[in-house]
Amino acid sequence: MQRLFSMFPAGAVGAALLLMRISVAALLLLLLFSGDYARFCWWELTLVVAVVSSLCLGIYTPLSSTICAFVEIVHLFTLRGTDALHLLVSILVTCCLAVLGPGAFSIDAKLFGRRLIELGELPE
Repeated sequence: MQRLFSMFPAGAVGAALLLMRISVAALLLLLLFSGDYARFCWWELTLVVAVVSSLCLGIYTPLSSTICAFVEIVHLFTLRGTDALHLLVSILVTCCLAVLGPGAFSIDAKLFGRRLIELGELPE
């Protein structure tokens, strides 16, 4: 029996990854546009829009997720109490997205193609 894995899973898993990408982008926007962080220069706003757009569309998802996690980590040191706990959970979800990838419903899947990876025979 062979183990087969898809690099960009479709179906329910692909839909879940799409929702995860949108959730991470929404959490980043909520973090950056709440409280004292709402004051941006034009170039900072451009970077935020670029990262959020690339997450939602699934363009270079691991890189976009890593950038998002770094932004969240920087803001983690300014928070206390339950806000910090909520942000810590958001960082964990963002790191999971960076590892899992974008799924089939993304531009990454179109750019790099969906592949089926064979890992060989399972031991009996």
